[in-house]
Amino acid sequence: PAPLAQKIVDTTIAVSRENNMDPFLALGLIASESSFNQKAESSYGAAGLMQIHAPSHQALLEEIGLRERNPRTVQRLLTAKVKLNVTAGIRIYKAYEKQYGSPVKALQAYNGARSDTSHRYARKVLSMREDFRKVAMPDGPCA
Repeated sequence: PAPLAQKIVDTTIAVSRENNMDPFLALGLIASESSFNQKAESSYGAAGLMQIHAPSHQALLEEIGLRERNPRTVQRLLTAKVKLNVTAGIRIYKAYEKQYGSPVKALQAYNGARSDTSHRYARKVLSMREDFRKVAMPDGPCA
């Protein structure tokens, strides 16, 4: 629905800016991870827009205020709260970017595909980033 889509985009832009991240890259991550399906859940337990795997990122989730330990409750919160999910995903990405020193390596780590030397996942997300940028700024950035 349009109101939810607008909330996702607005939240992603705001949280991206707060965390010094390209919002188009964050939108590319969301598109790749969940196709903008807020309720997405993977077979291995990742949840929400940015497919957060809570057991792998428990410390980060606590850092951003999610102290719940019940896995079902955490899963429910990650699929219900847009800002929580987007904040977690962006913080996870930024931690990988700091650790690996490049967006490509950070994206591969985000996807759990560090050993994929073709960087297929990173290329896909970066391509989506450019698609979003073109839609948002069809004539290029304003001078």
